[in-house]
Amino acid sequence: MPIYVSGKKKFTPAPEGLWPGICVDVVDLGMVESSKYEPRHMVQIRWVLDAEPALESGKPHMAMRQFGNSLGKKSHLRPFLEAWRGRKFTNEELELFDLETLIGACGQIQIIHATHDGETYGNVQAVVPYPRGMSKMTVPTDYVRQVDREKREEYEKHPDGNGNRSDEYEAPYPSTDEDIPF
Repeated sequence: MPIYVSGKKKFTPAPEGLWPGICVDVVDLGMVESSKYEPRHMVQIRWVLDAEPALESGKPHMAMRQFGNSLGKKSHLRPFLEAWRGRKFTNEELELFDLETLIGACGQIQIIHATHDGETYGNVQAVVPYPRGMSKMTVPTDYVRQVDREKREEYEKHPDGNGNRSDEYEAPYPSTDEDIPF
């Protein structure tokens, strides 16, 4: 009996536009090789969008963007975060900023489509502050952070105690109601 495999993963890009969203993860990608640059430390920020239409599965769209792990004057991450915050970083904040404080922060995520090798991708162009007065989004309870996925898989294989397990996974970063998201 044949066993088929395909090199293409079917996915639906997030729709173009400005969508409410919430940061659900910041992933440390470590040192990444590139044809343009020397290896550099990269991070990836991930959002869940409140975009219409939702995926066929009923789950929300996700979007992500990678950055060099730097808040230097020439970095891409620094102006991106300043636009999202709606204010510049102070010198004290630039000394040491914890990117995990982004988790649970809401914003309006601008998605622009780009085509590469016949595939359409939904790219995060910008994130701007969340509208005042609009109900804050919360991190979906079924989203498991990248760093927690191995632990979650182990937990699913070996339930605790009496063989019972909770089917709910509590997100460790609840959303807050602050005007400045981080």
